[in-house]
Amino acid sequence: METDDAPIGPDEAASALRQADAASALARAVPPWWYFVSLAVLIAVTPVVELAPDPPLGVVVLLGGIVVWAGLFGLVLGAFIRRIGLLPRLTHLDRRYVLPPAVIAAVIMAAGVTVHIVSGALWPSFAASGLVGVELLVVGGLLRRVARA
Repeated sequence: METDDAPIGPDEAASALRQADAASALARAVPPWWYFVSLAVLIAVTPVVELAPDPPLGVVVLLGGIVVWAGLFGLVLGAFIRRIGLLPRLTHLDRRYVLPPAVIAAVIMAAGVTVHIVSGALWPSFAASGLVGVELLVVGGLLRRVARA
């Protein structure tokens, strides 16, 4: 196969091989089982904010809860990144694995919030978050299967 381009040098070739190796390793990285379970639990408990007491104590409790939740989310994500040894580049993530579950989750949460507002009951928020948590477990299982293939 002939090209009109000048041959690449050893530095460019080494760089291209490193990039190909990193992409191949990331494609084969199997997320650990606890990663999706942890994320599902973090999502499922978010409606607990509905149970916060009235202000001003409620504001303090809510802000403290957000800090704890964000810290736990960061720990889970950081542990995953350290475990696989690579920093995932979300800009290159295949949309077919992300977009449909995100749309489904948005519809579930919108329905839960709508029923919650209309009925005044707390259970729709908890049910919607629980369903999104279950969806995350299912999608996580599928992603693990794809990564192992």
